[in-house]
Amino acid sequence: MRARHSGFTLIEVVVALTILSLIVTATLTAMRTIGKTQTTLVAKTENVGRMRSVSQFLRTSLERAKPVPVYAMGRRTGFLMHGDKEQLVWVTPMPIPGSMGGLVTVQLSVNKARQLVLKIRDGVGRWSWDDVKEHILAESVEDFAVSFSADPLAGQWVNQWGIGEYDEPPQRLQIELKVAGKYWPPIVVVVPTL
Repeated sequence: MRARHSGFTLIEVVVALTILSLIVTATLTAMRTIGKTQTTLVAKTENVGRMRSVSQFLRTSLERAKPVPVYAMGRRTGFLMHGDKEQLVWVTPMPIPGSMGGLVTVQLSVNKARQLVLKIRDGVGRWSWDDVKEHILAESVEDFAVSFSADPLAGQWVNQWGIGEYDEPPQRLQIELKVAGKYWPPIVVVVPTL
């Protein structure tokens, strides 16, 4: 009679190890995917949060804007709410830490490093903006467009509103941005009247 040996054959051990290695590989791949998904989700959430806060800040500041008349030789020549494809300038009340607050003149533009920047000067006036500190609102700006409307019913928008070009401030303005390959929702604001 033959004696019975208890245990596994070589083929059974190889099959079991193959199945185990497939399970471990699938588990590790799933864990890596979960880690990448979490990192991507955190980055997207931070981008959306930044977009919302910048959009809300700009909207609030522009809704509180004061279209201050500009005079030359005793005659009104326009308003300190003007802009073109490269910048937007307006006057708004703003509490600023370290300053007295009150009305400030603000410039929104894109610098050479393709950053959306805000420059703020105390008081009201037409300034040179070269020596003013830049506050970075967004990086990797691919498109920046400002448009203005004199008549909300006509639906016509112009891409420039300069001092001396119009007798009244615009009734509405719109800012469109493309940042890091993504279009932000347009910021459309009704400009306060005098």
